[in-house]
Amino acid sequence: MSILSEYSNLDGYSQDYYFEELYYEETALDIWNNCVVLSIFSAIPTVLKLVTLNFSFGCLVSTGFIPTQFLHLLSGCIGIYLLYTLESSAGKLILAICWTVAFLLLQTSFYLRAFFHTSKFLKIFLIFLLILCEYLFVEPETWLQIRGIAMILAMKIISLIDDMETLNSKPGVLEYFGYTLCGANILFGPWVSFNDYLNFYQKSQKKNLIWLCAIIKVLVTSLLFLTVSNCWSNYFISEDSNRWLVAYKEAFTFRTSHYFISYLAEAGMIAAGFSNSGKKGPINQFRFIITEPMEIEFPSSLSVVVRKWNPPMHDFLKKYVYHSWLSYGKFAAIFATFLISSFLHGFELKVSLVLVSIGTFSYLQVAPRDRIAEIFDCCVRVRPCKDCKHKYKRDSVIVKITLLIYSLATVFHLAYLGVLMDPSTDEVGVYEKWQNLYFISHIVMFFNVMVIL
Repeated sequence: MSILSEYSNLDGYSQDYYFEELYYEETALDIWNNCVVLSIFSAIPTVLKLVTLNFSFGCLVSTGFIPTQFLHLLSGCIGIYLLYTLESSAGKLILAICWTVAFLLLQTSFYLRAFFHTSKFLKIFLIFLLILCEYLFVEPETWLQIRGIAMILAMKIISLIDDMETLNSKPGVLEYFGYTLCGANILFGPWVSFNDYLNFYQKSQKKNLIWLCAIIKVLVTSLLFLTVSNCWSNYFISEDSNRWLVAYKEAFTFRTSHYFISYLAEAGMIAAGFSNSGKKGPINQFRFIITEPMEIEFPSSLSVVVRKWNPPMHDFLKKYVYHSWLSYGKFAAIFATFLISSFLHGFELKVSLVLVSIGTFSYLQVAPRDRIAEIFDCCVRVRPCKDCKHKYKRDSVIVKITLLIYSLATVFHLAYLGVLMDPSTDEVGVYEKWQNLYFISHIVMFFNVMVIL
């Protein structure tokens, strides 16, 4: 055999081997070993720091005899330590500058408010500062690390501005330090009002084994959603599937990553001793609900998704933005709320489009359903009637079928809007993403407008 023929055989063998590797399908065991385990281990350092520090803080608060001023100081110091663990030195410097400037502005505005309306100026300044950081002052890689932290800090300060006007008082240095840099929510949120933060020290719950079980339960749920987002969604729905399945997968992956962060944030809040749950049951008293996945994955309408996606942020926007704009009309208030929300998120194009679209779409779902409920005398409104007078009530078969159709349509809209949050959008563009889905949600909403008119 010639040397040439030997190399020809080797080349054929290498091609066969290459194509075998190319078309090799990963098994569930491969996903577990190569993705699930690695994802969990990569998250453990952050989880341990967040939970152990706040767990220790929660134990100290529950004793009841440590001075509140010292607890404010300790709360802020834990937050500073967690910020110190960030990789970006530039990011930490920017946060320190923003925190100091905000404090000085708050203090001076309290004394200047007798001469002019300072609250609106401060709010505009903070939002404008976030946009400048996003596009001008800070490198994209650095801003990506601190954007969420800056957003929560801005929300706390905006709420403080209004609360100072309402209560006619300003926070002390230690109170401001502990509230704005609170270790329980400095990294991942959620927003809590200054009043809730102060009440936390006055109404601290006694800790027990159920508290520890609640923390573990929330952590396990968080890590489960992490593995679904990173690993299992791609395993069950491949890239060569139907375009609508791929769209659902991309949106679902983004949603589960949000659930991961939300439950991780909840673990930090519970460990510190915060609670916002009114649900019954021993373990439910130790809950701080930041998201509700079941309500989002099986929604009755987009407005439900808006409320359940991040209830603390929804409460912030409703109290400090929506009610301020309600005098201009309901649609103007909704649009302004989602516009301000997009500003707080840094006014990134795809995020802003999703937020404004979901606000507009949710309104365009509510109005037609109100019209249909009135014309056909059936209880199909977004929110069930408290004292239903309709001919066809919520338990009617026709109403149940109608509500199911609306629910499926909402899942469909979530997939349509959620595809923009996939990283591939940065490469192919927003127009191409929606063009691939035939702009179908926009067409449906156009018909909803026709129903309203």
